[in-house]
Amino acid sequence: MKFLDPLPQGVREIPHCWIPLSTGERLAARIWLPEEADEAPVPAIVEYIPYRRRDYSAVRDHGTHSYLAAHGYACLRIDVRGAGDSDGIHGEQWADDYDRDALDAFKWIADQPWCDGAIGMIGLSWGGQTCLKMASLAPPELKAVAPCSAADDRYTNKYLGGCLLLNSVVWSTTMVAQNSRPPDPATAGEGWRETWLGRLEGAARYIENWVGHQRRDDYWRSGSVTQHMGGFGCPVYIFGGAADPGYADTVPRLVERLTVSAKGVIGPWAHKFPHWPAPGPGIGYLDEVLRWFDRWLKDEENGTENMPALSAWMHDYAEPQGYMKERPGRWVAEPVWPSPDIAPRVFHLNPAGLGTEPGEETAIEIASPQSVGLAAGEWMPWIAFGEEPELPLEQSPDDERSVTFETEPLVDRLEILGNPMATLELVADRPVANIVVRLCDVAPDGTSMRVAYGALNLTRRGGLEDPQPLTPGERIRVEVPLYVAAHSFPEGHRIRVAISTAYWPVIWPAPEAAIVTLYTVASSIALPVRPPRLEDGASAFTEPSSAPLMERAQLEPPMIERTTSHDAATGEAVLHQLDDAGLFRLEAHDLNCGARTERWLRIRDDDPTTARADMHWTWRLERGDWRIRTEVAGAVWCTASTFETETRIEAFEGDDRVFERTWTKSIPRDLL
Repeated sequence: MKFLDPLPQGVREIPHCWIPLSTGERLAARIWLPEEADEAPVPAIVEYIPYRRRDYSAVRDHGTHSYLAAHGYACLRIDVRGAGDSDGIHGEQWADDYDRDALDAFKWIADQPWCDGAIGMIGLSWGGQTCLKMASLAPPELKAVAPCSAADDRYTNKYLGGCLLLNSVVWSTTMVAQNSRPPDPATAGEGWRETWLGRLEGAARYIENWVGHQRRDDYWRSGSVTQHMGGFGCPVYIFGGAADPGYADTVPRLVERLTVSAKGVIGPWAHKFPHWPAPGPGIGYLDEVLRWFDRWLKDEENGTENMPALSAWMHDYAEPQGYMKERPGRWVAEPVWPSPDIAPRVFHLNPAGLGTEPGEETAIEIASPQSVGLAAGEWMPWIAFGEEPELPLEQSPDDERSVTFETEPLVDRLEILGNPMATLELVADRPVANIVVRLCDVAPDGTSMRVAYGALNLTRRGGLEDPQPLTPGERIRVEVPLYVAAHSFPEGHRIRVAISTAYWPVIWPAPEAAIVTLYTVASSIALPVRPPRLEDGASAFTEPSSAPLMERAQLEPPMIERTTSHDAATGEAVLHQLDDAGLFRLEAHDLNCGARTERWLRIRDDDPTTARADMHWTWRLERGDWRIRTEVAGAVWCTASTFETETRIEAFEGDDRVFERTWTKSIPRDLL
């Protein structure tokens, strides 16, 4: 990372500002302005998220928004309602309140003497999805957006092929914990305690909706932009990371389907901003943002229309590791997307392996142990607390407990860019069953690296809106799309397809252990093969850069732990994960902050109803005699017919517990 010091022009920070809303409430904002903005108004860039501008994201925010302000933009980090110091109660992620608040904020910003009326948006994850949602609403002030790791479809962001993602279960507790912290008395004033207790009492029960709505219904369509691709009001420049494939998958879809100007980048990184990548290499995301906004907010003719439609990091094979600082590969680019140069190459799942021609029909039973997937890594590698080993591990242990098909050693290098698609003919012996397909690159020494994967709840074979039970014994034909991949299989390596009926802890298991029979003649996988080009490897991206960060002093050391156990006698698998940021001090806010999260994910090989997830968060805030701590615990387990959930919140002021509440909910399983 290159820190730009001195900055190209002076920046004035307004550490705290209230934005009035039409409801009479207020949003809290932190603002960075070019020194001359009051005399020469400039466009504004907004980041609108719930992750607390004065503590949780303060260090990063300062580097990002100071950099953009120093290049001629007014920058605002706004906390959504019910988060940080903003008024109101934090409700559902895409409640109408958030849209109305953002539209009110845009009008207020455009009317300020330092703003020329034009607004752009940036954001990661929640912030990225907000960029897309606001662009789909097309407010007149919003001229362009540059989101990162954003989901276009809320349902597929929580359910992979109709299979409940464990990340949805984990993140439901994370969001309750994030919002359990109080406003800062230094900015919120004397009413901070009353506001805090009101928030705790009105805490959104994410788990009840995320697990309660098991079909793609109106709940999920609200907030998704998939049905609004033709109604976007401004250009979109979207970024995603291949190590975060559930979000990277959004990038090619938007570039293909949006009717406004749309460009996309898929780098090697996880759920991170591209200038703070893990794994690298990163890019100068802030420079890309400036280039994009200079064109669409300042009307500068700088050639953005001639940028490639899609740029991607073409991964070379690398020995799998849970944490990687860098991924080998090169940049490739496609002028248009879908690319006419990329064509599917079909490999048949034959008894003797993957072949370019179909072999003899054979029926192969797949009945996976429930703990297949222990080498999967995180569905959404966050890598937020340090060098967490969240990436996929060597795949052989999972491959050995799956049904696999592989090619002979490749005579020539083969490169893919896009979404592989598996077509399978199957028979299941239960009314509900899952099927998981993994694509792996196998080195000559047998090391297996995961390239892409997909899953399908077979009851969703006709669509995600109207599931239908399977008829045991009935032969069906299904398509299983895999997440987007850009990968180069080297000469001498083998391509392997591994198929299982379980993938823990990525997806929740089916209610019964099913046996699924695969028929080889009609089953195949189509790989999106891209021929290399002479211009590959060239990149217009600058090196990652930022303004100097806000000073942060580590008072207590961080701690990261990962353990996985598999008891051969009982078949129980347990994953334990601990991420502790320690305690750090933000001198500028006279504030000490601490965060600790711990998870236990367990299942037994012979019984899918033994699946259980337990999560626990601790947050600390300290300033002098003011000491706040919140403890949030969540648990999800199941029977063959229900999901059982429990959420518990405890809040402490000093040593006194000022709030305590436990919620439980039993949710019927809907062919899941």
